[in-house]
Amino acid sequence: MTTEQKQNWKVQRERPQAEILMAIKTTLPAVWPAVAVVGKWIWVQFQKKPEAAILEGLKALGFSWSSRRGCWQHPCGNWSGGAKGDPRERYGMVRAEELK
Repeated sequence: MTTEQKQNWKVQRERPQAEILMAIKTTLPAVWPAVAVVGKWIWVQFQKKPEAAILEGLKALGFSWSSRRGCWQHPCGNWSGGAKGDPRERYGMVRAEELK
């Protein structure tokens, strides 16, 4: 990753949740069924490894891979020091398809 790409990635991670959800829906529509909101974060979890273009699209939006959670995550500007336990149990999980 170049310095410019890394800077852009950091900027993307500060974007609000609604903006990121809209960006996914419009630029990566095939990903939409795999998107969920967990607390203030957005998670994307696939059954199998997606195509490289999808992974690059997620990275361009500021997502990062969490091997601990087994999904792509975006903090939407809400940083935390790492949740103890499973955040889905604490905050719940809402599939993007269920959002209005």
